[in-house]
Amino acid sequence: MIRAALALAAARAAAPLDAETTKRLDHLQDLLHQAHTTPLPTWTVSHEDADSVEWTPRAKGSAKVVEAGVLRGISVVRKRVICTDPIATLALTHKRSKRPLPKMEKHCAEAVAELFFMEHLRGRPGIPVLRGAWYTPQGLEYVVDDAGPPLLMLGEHKKVAREMARKRPLRLAKALLECFRSFSEEGGYFLDDLTWRQFSVREEPGRPPVITIVDGPKALDAPVRSYLGASGHVLPLPNSTACA
Repeated sequence: MIRAALALAAARAAAPLDAETTKRLDHLQDLLHQAHTTPLPTWTVSHEDADSVEWTPRAKGSAKVVEAGVLRGISVVRKRVICTDPIATLALTHKRSKRPLPKMEKHCAEAVAELFFMEHLRGRPGIPVLRGAWYTPQGLEYVVDDAGPPLLMLGEHKKVAREMARKRPLRLAKALLECFRSFSEEGGYFLDDLTWRQFSVREEPGRPPVITIVDGPKALDAPVRSYLGASGHVLPLPNSTACA
């Protein structure tokens, strides 16, 4: 079943990288490997900017700490991932191994893949806006725009989503399809842990709703696979391995 889904998802090849996107991804790769320290020109938030924000805890799991705040009038989210040696972890992701990465390194690789995902599909519907990223003594941090509450959850937010589905179902469906088209059809990514909490919803007065994917999905036939390496949050291509 899973292999059939992967084959279907890869039936239409993702769009190739254009020159501008390749330039950004190359820049990001050099930055992560500390070949230089110049932030990407698309980034608007620095480490110092983030330290000036009064952050409110939003979620704390085994993979990352998530906090919300406001910077220059824009609602943003900071994600912090603990990793003792991010650069050594990047080297591990480019080595083929039958053993999975250790838990801490796996979470770091997922975060790095998310950075490439957001920069790869920058500006497309349903893709989080990456504002900046940097290393800290504890690991990796990055700031994105706050895309709103989860699409479905307990309490008032669940009521809001249901009201939207009841009163504006076509607009909500269109927003969902645009999000999926961005990361799956155009990007070549596959979401292997599909839950409603993987999506956030934002609706402003007089504007259609926007559905945004929360965490970066895994690369299937995405052209960023070479940046992530064999163990860097990628899925095996269909028919590349024997069925168990």
